[in-house]
Amino acid sequence: MIQRYALVSLWLITAGPYEVGFAQQAVPCEAVKSIYTAEIDVLIERSSRIVLVEDARWHALMPSRDDINKPIREGKTGIDIATAQLPVYSLTVREDLKGSGANTIMIAGKSPFPVGTASDVRNGKRPWPDESAYRDSINRHFNGHEDDAFWIDPALGRAPMGSDCEIRPMFLSGTRYLVFIGPPHVKAFEAIIEPDDKWLLHIRRVLQN
Repeated sequence: MIQRYALVSLWLITAGPYEVGFAQQAVPCEAVKSIYTAEIDVLIERSSRIVLVEDARWHALMPSRDDINKPIREGKTGIDIATAQLPVYSLTVREDLKGSGANTIMIAGKSPFPVGTASDVRNGKRPWPDESAYRDSINRHFNGHEDDAFWIDPALGRAPMGSDCEIRPMFLSGTRYLVFIGPPHVKAFEAIIEPDDKWLLHIRRVLQN
């Protein structure tokens, strides 16, 4: 039986004016779900910092040659080297709800562009046919977090665990996000569309008490 592992970010590195979430440790995949779907009170307690951020900008880190060749060795086709990257987002902190630190945090995530469209973006073309619909799919906010399913299902969040046992959030400029800095969680990167968002208000209320 093959034991699969996920790299769980511990958010321990601070470098100059940036807070960088790249420290990781390998955790067996079967143990990851309990980390990623912990109770909300546990998520709040274990997070060293909770911040409201915006002004997302992404920076693509080129992969190693082995990272590019691995999918080919595994028989996967249609590899787009231009998008075979690990995007790193820089996010501006607008408010600290818990803790304090640098005014900019950096989070590794998933490319905000559909596979195969990086070259279009570089050439100034719109990479998707319906920009608003695509943005809405990334900024899923569960009706301002009023949907009961968000609160009932511990595994439901804007950045779910993928089939590789990893959480890779996406961020877009122009949207605010409530980010929990600590062990990753499916609800740690929620989009906040309105100031009276139920998730944001709930976290504020818990922290005030």
